[in-house]
Amino acid sequence: MVGFIAMKIIERIRNRKSKTDNHHAKLISHPHYQEFHSLVLDSRLWCEKHYAAQCSYDKDKYETSIAHYFYEGASNGINGTPYFSESFYLDSNEDLKDCGLNPLYHYLKYGEKEGRKPNQIFCPMTYLELNPDLQGKEIQLLAHYVQYGVFEARKISNDEEKSVLVVKDTDSDLLTDFELAQLDFFEEKQIKSDGSLNTKVIAYYLPQFHPFEQNNKWWGKGFTEWTNVTKAKPLLKNHEHPRLPAELGFYDLRLKENIYEQARMARKSGVDAFCLYYYWFNGTVLMETPIETIYKNKDIDIEYCICWANENWTRAWDGLDKEVLIEQKYSPEDDIDFISHVSKYFADERYVKVDGKPLVIIYRPSNFPDMQATLNRWRDWSHNNGFGDLHITMVQFDDTDPNQYGFDAAVEFPPHKVASENVAPYMQFNPSFVGSVHDYSSMISNSLNKVDSGYHCYKAVTMAWDNTARRNDRASIFTNVTSGKLGSWLSGVEDIYNKNAVADSQKLVFVNAWNEWAEGTYLEPDSHHGFSYLNTVANFKSGVIRKPRIALLAHIFYSDLVDEIISYAKNIDHDFDILITCVSDSYQEVSKRFNEEFPNSLVDIRVVENRGRDIGPFLCNHVDSYKRYDYICKIHSKKSLHAGGIDNWRTFLYDRLLGSKEQVNNVIANFESDDKLGIQYPEYSDAIKPFISWGSNKDICVNFLDSLGLECPAELPDFPAGSMFWFRPIALRCVFSKIWISEDFPVEEGQIDETIMHAVERCLLLVAFKYNYLKLSI
Repeated sequence: MVGFIAMKIIERIRNRKSKTDNHHAKLISHPHYQEFHSLVLDSRLWCEKHYAAQCSYDKDKYETSIAHYFYEGASNGINGTPYFSESFYLDSNEDLKDCGLNPLYHYLKYGEKEGRKPNQIFCPMTYLELNPDLQGKEIQLLAHYVQYGVFEARKISNDEEKSVLVVKDTDSDLLTDFELAQLDFFEEKQIKSDGSLNTKVIAYYLPQFHPFEQNNKWWGKGFTEWTNVTKAKPLLKNHEHPRLPAELGFYDLRLKENIYEQARMARKSGVDAFCLYYYWFNGTVLMETPIETIYKNKDIDIEYCICWANENWTRAWDGLDKEVLIEQKYSPEDDIDFISHVSKYFADERYVKVDGKPLVIIYRPSNFPDMQATLNRWRDWSHNNGFGDLHITMVQFDDTDPNQYGFDAAVEFPPHKVASENVAPYMQFNPSFVGSVHDYSSMISNSLNKVDSGYHCYKAVTMAWDNTARRNDRASIFTNVTSGKLGSWLSGVEDIYNKNAVADSQKLVFVNAWNEWAEGTYLEPDSHHGFSYLNTVANFKSGVIRKPRIALLAHIFYSDLVDEIISYAKNIDHDFDILITCVSDSYQEVSKRFNEEFPNSLVDIRVVENRGRDIGPFLCNHVDSYKRYDYICKIHSKKSLHAGGIDNWRTFLYDRLLGSKEQVNNVIANFESDDKLGIQYPEYSDAIKPFISWGSNKDICVNFLDSLGLECPAELPDFPAGSMFWFRPIALRCVFSKIWISEDFPVEEGQIDETIMHAVERCLLLVAFKYNYLKLSI
């Protein structure tokens, strides 16, 4: 009877879905709908919150608010965006009242090109006249103004009172309800580094904090980097914008006093040098004032070097990549002109030198027609003019080997190459957001796990990379950034240098950046975090190194167990990092709670599909990170729904592994006292003992062990039932060296036996035995 009722319910749901799908198909079949939908998304004018504040709609009937607006909302006077007024548009254009076209559709497809106004203030033709650099561009003018023009202080009218289109937001500008972790690490006072660590810290330095002729022409009189910074708005809950300076204020780099103060602050914290971006364009140098100020004032106590930012200057954050403001042109003559022009800096005793050779960095070597030939010209010129050898390096954006060009080394430029997964799809942004969101801890892991072979690569770190100020809803945002995690990254870099026996003269760590305010990454103090980042550098240079030897590895499918897992994790009375896998539905809760509770630990979260239970994620994710730790505790959010009456098995396992600080310390002491101890695992609970057998898993265990070159014993060995245990990563290197992919594991269907997961669980101790590692039940 129950089965029959269930079947009828399923049938009714299917019928309802079929009817809804048919209705959606009819709506989408409207001749203009698909084109309208694309036009709206491409314009990025649509505002979900604005629409929701005006009406609600049947979501079974309309898949999206855009669909509802197209078929019903517009005719009822509902505006789909605060920047377009349907009533104004129709009242101002009598010829459109009976045309039968959706007014916003008409404006986006025809109206703007015809010079029609979308609201009382904005006139596309006036905007074009006042901004001639936009003429001839295939862009949507209203969208351009909303996304970029307002941030660039572009005029929309000659009337000063109407020069800015102001729209009162409904609720906020937030593009999602996703809530980031609240992280408070404000430090009011600057501490002084004792400089005991020999590693040299070099911070990239942006000189665009003063007006100059070309910027006045291209972006409007008085434009500086601060223009964009102060207008940025948060896109998520707890998203820190605008970023506002603290001690140094909104400085102007035309005033040498500001550069003196920057240098003083940097040196106090242990920043040894600024690497200034150098903007050379065939003899024209932009923003030369800061480096010239440093060069001419020998009492500015800071080392410095240059990174030639050899790209065309375009309206890159406009999306108008073809609009070149000033072009790079390469030639043998220009090669010599460049090196001879900058050579005066090489003679300055403050100029950074590696083994006595002036350091020169090239931003985009691939832009040169023949980079090798250019390097040869520079080196020959330097020798012939008394400067000796140069130490020339390239910024590393990909896997290009610097040797192929003839560089002496590469230098990292995070987040490039080490950026982590885009987690924006798990955050339910509204359609206007076309940027990306990444986790800071995952980027750190990627950087520390990266292996450079065959060439020297200078390591680099970054802070809260977030270019919302420049790109708004196209931004790339790194979340869950803290000064404690920056300290872990710096410490990890030092550990890599020491393990590779890098000479002191080659131990350079670059920081991206000293003052990239519009990209959200700067060491300078701000109103949110004070001196925290600078103090982290000061501690690093004073030899305060954080090197966690322990990691908690958790697979979290059930987000309702997050608080329970956190409470047990707090019993780890040591520096430790956290490696997590979770399904997308759990991501918000997992990310927010763990980052709030453990702000100074790396919380590296990888989103996985529900496949392979906890074993698949264990073998397919974080494997490259395991080698960074001496001991790892593997747990998961176990519920054992298939085995009624033993749900307390989870807490039994947690108690044995993480039940108290004393318990955890005993586990660590066991490892420390025996370097051949490979795994510690909970003894069998009374409730589970009746289930301990090969069952129907013998054959799959034989196959699994055979793939590792091991034999399966006749008798079932002891094993960590429940697959939770402490382990020494090197003890399981046999199973980690095998390349696993998610497809090696079955899709979740409630299997209780005969899967690869059951084989791995039963055979892990045999894997450890292969390398003569021992086990201990606790």
